Amino acid sequence: MVNTAAENRLRTARLMVSTPETVYSELGKYGAAVDPLGLFADVELEKALLQRKDSLVDLGLAENCSDKAVWMTLYQKATTAAPNPHADLHLSALRIACYSNRNQSGLFSEFPASLIGKDALDRFLASSPEVELEALLTNPKLSENVLVEIFTGSGAVAQLSNDRRARLVLFSSTNARITTDEGSEHGPDMRYWDIHRAIVQMLATAPVDNTWRSILRRLIDRLVEEGVYRPDVSVAPILERWKQAESGEEGNAREGYVTSLPSWKEFVVIVAALFGSYSHKGEDGRFSTIILGDADSPDYERRCCFYGNGQVTKAQMLAGHGRDGEAYCLAAICNDRIFEKKDLRALLESQLSGDLASVYCRRCASLAKKWKWFDPAPLSGMHAEEDEVRGESAELVLLRSLQDSVNRLQATANSATKVLGWGLVAAVAVILAFR
Repeated sequence: MVNTAAENRLRTARLMVSTPETVYSELGKYGAAVDPLGLFADVELEKALLQRKDSLVDLGLAENCSDKAVWMTLYQKATTAAPNPHADLHLSALRIACYSNRNQSGLFSEFPASLIGKDALDRFLASSPEVELEALLTNPKLSENVLVEIFTGSGAVAQLSNDRRARLVLFSSTNARITTDEGSEHGPDMRYWDIHRAIVQMLATAPVDNTWRSILRRLIDRLVEEGVYRPDVSVAPILERWKQAESGEEGNAREGYVTSLPSWKEFVVIVAALFGSYSHKGEDGRFSTIILGDADSPDYERRCCFYGNGQVTKAQMLAGHGRDGEAYCLAAICNDRIFEKKDLRALLESQLSGDLASVYCRRCASLAKKWKWFDPAPLSGMHAEEDEVRGESAELVLLRSLQDSVNRLQATANSATKVLGWGLVAAVAVILAFR
């Protein structure tokens, strides 16, 4: 609800004499309620509180203010040299608060470059402490251009070492913008597309080693649950370069995260399922979807392209499960078409177990947020995994299971008691009849 000018003035007067702890708490609520474009921000409040020159109030303002002048004042204060260790700790916290601000990314704004400049941002990416780096790179209001440069290794990121860039990718992998498609009836989210194109390019250029595979896996695991923008190029070369790692001893030594497959093979399966189809523009100017394999392809990764993107049938699902087992299951979880049909979805549920069932339930929960008609509740008896998605502990699940067992036993006992009771009545009746 938007405050009136009078209500804003009263709030400002109240917070000017409130304790710093109260002001900090109130600023958190204020920041969460500010319009994305800052149309209903209370600039008078922000400027007045800045004059208090209180450390805790400054932290609250840095994290929640919408006025660029207020943010810049605090940022400049945060980037001055600290006279002692105590002051250094506070200034670092103030910088973290500035980088965490979600109200500075207005229309046509490139946060934070539009405020501090591209050169300062490049220096930050190259040499800032990791705790501050994480604050900025996990901020969903960070400019998409920064994510694209990190993922593609372009711009100033091209000058960084592989280790430093790996850290940038690691922190960026949890940024909510990666899985947030802001497209609407007014038009597609082109910047979301740019991020996903950059991810595909990163898969094509990142070093093929265990460190990078682990970092990339952390990123694409989120895409398994949330979905991807279909690429406009074939990922066949990408599948081939990562598949080659399977032949090494290191690639086959480690078991996967959610299957018993080798970790490298599990990684290739997910990449194939997510990106195994692409948009192709024909000579007539029309676009069509090309899937890199089919159910009978000789190579498992090509079959997984189909399992994750194709119009599969029950027969193909049964055959795929028999032929490729967990690889098929993991790829099929990525296929939206299976979730659109209850019979196919029920069949997939019957084929899942263990960690794969948990991945499936998280995927259902994600789809329910995008498809209003979709019921995320499993169609079969996957109660433990469903409870895990709802956040219930293993102990609660066990107690519920025990209670269910007790209820069934009690029902059986009641039924038996009734049978015995009627049996006794019948026996007495027979005795009386023959007396």
